[in-house]
Amino acid sequence: TASAAAPALQPTMASPEQDIYVLNLNPLMQTEIRVYDVEGNLLNTYISTEAEQFIIRAASQQGYYIVDVQTDEQKTTLRYIVK
Repeated sequence: TASAAAPALQPTMASPEQDIYVLNLNPLMQTEIRVYDVEGNLLNTYISTEAEQFIIRAASQQGYYIVDVQTDEQKTTLRYIVK
């Protein structure tokens, strides 16, 4: 069996409050998506179910942001930049 592609963000460089797509989610599993600033402060938590993609809103301030995408079986850490 082919393994599923790892979660990814599109785009990885965004304007303030632009939509960012979290891609390659497993629709058979609940996915928790947490967004942190570069200092480690939790900004948002989202839950995705029965979807292969999920839309989050980029932060309103310029900087680097960390996105943890986690299911019971997998954890992926991604990042995006607001410029």
